[in-house]
Amino acid sequence: MPSGMAGFLNVTMAGAAMNVALAVVGVLVAWALARLLDRAIWRSSQSTASGWWVHVIKADPRALALYFAARWVGICLLVGLLFSRPY
Repeated sequence: MPSGMAGFLNVTMAGAAMNVALAVVGVLVAWALARLLDRAIWRSSQSTASGWWVHVIKADPRALALYFAARWVGICLLVGLLFSRPY
């Protein structure tokens, strides 16, 4: 293998490793954001003034499923925007 090809292979492998590392970090950030939102909802449901909507959503399974689906999509979009790199 010519020495130029070995350098190209090293750069390609380093780029692939960086993409895998960014994917792992992205999953960890998404998990952390979901946990943060769970804690914020738990705190707001403890007070009756600001947490009234939590009880309404928890009463209806369809509303709860829609809320969690929209929240997950929002988290994934946010993480995608945070880790996107302009070329």
